[in-house]
Amino acid sequence: MRSTAAKFGGGVASKLAPSLVGLLLIRLVAQEGTLDDVGRLGLATATAYLCGSLAEMGMMTSLSLPQEYFGVAAPPLRATRTARSLAAAAGSALYGVLWLAGLGGHEPILLLALPLPFLLALSYGYIGAMNAGGALNTEGAIAAGEAVAAVVLTVVLGQTTSTLAAALVALGASKWLGTLARVLVLRGLPKHAGASVPGVVRQQLWFLTSGGATVLHGRLDLLVLGFGGPLSLVGIYSTLLRACYSTFLVAEGLTLAMYSTEEAESSSRAVRRWRVTGLVIGLVAGTAFLIAAGPLLPVILDRPIENLLVPIILLAVLIPVRFAGYVQSIDLVRAGRQAARIPVLVVALAVLLVGGILGWRTGSLTWLAGLRLASEAVVTLGFLYLARRGLGALRGVRPRLDAAE
Repeated sequence: MRSTAAKFGGGVASKLAPSLVGLLLIRLVAQEGTLDDVGRLGLATATAYLCGSLAEMGMMTSLSLPQEYFGVAAPPLRATRTARSLAAAAGSALYGVLWLAGLGGHEPILLLALPLPFLLALSYGYIGAMNAGGALNTEGAIAAGEAVAAVVLTVVLGQTTSTLAAALVALGASKWLGTLARVLVLRGLPKHAGASVPGVVRQQLWFLTSGGATVLHGRLDLLVLGFGGPLSLVGIYSTLLRACYSTFLVAEGLTLAMYSTEEAESSSRAVRRWRVTGLVIGLVAGTAFLIAAGPLLPVILDRPIENLLVPIILLAVLIPVRFAGYVQSIDLVRAGRQAARIPVLVVALAVLLVGGILGWRTGSLTWLAGLRLASEAVVTLGFLYLARRGLGALRGVRPRLDAAE
């Protein structure tokens, strides 16, 4: 039981720590700078995480389950090294292309986040390998250490440069330290020694195709705002989204932990009833967000913010809606129906695109939050239709990690 609790704690920490440290960095930047500076930080980090998640190409999933995806007993880090490195480099290259295309108005300070997608993509793969080796509790400690390092480095570097620049450099430096720590941990874990495994590129490109729409769905409206919307609006909206979606990361962390839970332990009540647990967490998290977001957001942004009530209500409703969609998505993926999700996600992306454009034109948080809620509702209803149509509810199975991606 203690081992199970440690693994669940590690899974949640690995997902939640980056989001929480992001809120702390927003607070530091807001204290010393403007809402535009907060917008620059939110835009740079959201875009970097988007590019890094795309460049990861599902390696966290496949390396977590090496027998199923590669046909070997331990993670084939050596055999996938070239593919992982090239994909990670492509993530940073994509960030650079978006900057050249006008993201953030070509502001040079945003280039300080250029290394972050590369480091994120590599780290995700290492997390998968650690998960396969039963070291998820160690990953939680590393993620917490990264968070502390990012805050400390921001404070130290902020003595000689702007807090915004310090935060962007600190995020990259702390992620580099975390990546190095994961490499050191992996030296003591089982690994497949072969120089190659068949079908790596083809398999991971399939992950990119099926998971790319999900990744883009998380940030499309914010990305649209980054190409011309008011940076102050980006600052407020990105902070609201970070606080809102942080609640969902608890479910992703629990899902991740289920992969390193032994069969005997997996009979526990929490694992056997993960769907109901997820929905309950969603309702509780939505209620907590509704109560806490209004008082906390002005504290985080270090200034009063007007007209927040309606956007907060909309995002509070969004939280349980998204949890419900997540549950349905896991069942679809578990049944091998990843591709069935894509048309639903395309429609949801179209709704988000409209939301981003309307938010850009009107400067309205209400439009942004309302259409994001509509987009999540499209996903949940679409996944529910697909599940009821061909799958039904799956009982007593453990979710697959690629559903969370």
